[in-house]
Amino acid sequence: MIYSFYGSVTGITSIDALASSVFQPAYLVTLILAVLISSLIGLIVKVGFRRTVEVGDVWDAFCGRHVADSDWVTVYTKDGLEYKGRLSSYGFGESKKEIAMSSPKLILRDKTGKATRETCSGQEMMFTEGDVLRIAALTSGPAKKPLPTHA
Repeated sequence: MIYSFYGSVTGITSIDALASSVFQPAYLVTLILAVLISSLIGLIVKVGFRRTVEVGDVWDAFCGRHVADSDWVTVYTKDGLEYKGRLSSYGFGESKKEIAMSSPKLILRDKTGKATRETCSGQEMMFTEGDVLRIAALTSGPAKKPLPTHA
């Protein structure tokens, strides 16, 4: 980035010409300015974007954020089912992308998509990599009237 800025200001297009011109007094000031401006741009990008961007495996970052507080999640399976429960554990790193949910409830919906009933599905349920289509984390908020629960 520094060399591209320096090259565009000085008109130097080859590496050999760049190497021989760097230490000429007229270009030395330009080189210092290029280093300062490039460093400033890099700092702005690092500070501005690193707060919202997580580096690494998305699965690990997502599950790691929500398993610590035993957050409520909704798991949508590949066979069209929907389960709600507390995220209790997950596979991370090189292990399989599996999750375990405590207090799982199957969400039943009518033809319009409105949730009509929640059915308890045991104390804990594991979803394998092949089961999960997507996961939605539910944020904590004011208590809502629960749907009817059927065991």
